Amino acid sequence: MIFVFIASYLLGSVPNAYLIGKLAGGIDIRRHGSGNVGATNVFRTLGKKWGSLAFALDVLKGFAASAILASYFENLAGQHSINFGLFQLLLGVAAIIGHVFPVWLKFKGGKGVATSCGVFLGILPLAVAASLLVWIAVAFISRYVSLASLAATSSFLLWVLIFYRLSDLFPVAITASILLLIFIFYTHRSNIRRLWAGTENKIGSKK
Repeated sequence: MIFVFIASYLLGSVPNAYLIGKLAGGIDIRRHGSGNVGATNVFRTLGKKWGSLAFALDVLKGFAASAILASYFENLAGQHSINFGLFQLLLGVAAIIGHVFPVWLKFKGGKGVATSCGVFLGILPLAVAASLLVWIAVAFISRYVSLASLAATSSFLLWVLIFYRLSDLFPVAITASILLLIFIFYTHRSNIRRLWAGTENKIGSKK
């Protein structure tokens, strides 16, 4: 069973932003923009087309871990030895850890928003869809990607309460929502400081 968690970690650790930077722009994304190995920095550095691709691929690897990989190994085992929702979540966490701490880049990766979105898309799709609308609204109004990510993650807890409070998955879902909120705020601590100081980059701004 340990091999499936290793596989999920390795899947999550694929540095899409870094690879796109190298292949599309001939650059090391870590030396440009914010230096972060994530889709937002690809947006800033290489534009919407490549940024959208990086975001989609990061979402996809989270979804692949929690939905595709989880289902495959459960079917392979031929039994449901643990709660399947919990199994999905644990594999998703492994993928998120892989994204934030990728072995290929000396454990310095992205901030986990897009990969987390993909993980929970495979487990709690309604909450993810509603949170995405929050992200779009806040990003459109404020033009801060980091603020939109923090707002969407905060709202995710509310959507879980609304959509899944009567589900058998609720104990796992609410616990995961709280842990996700703490984790995303932790990985965005430098953004929070810049937002507070008024120095955070806006969408479309130039350094």
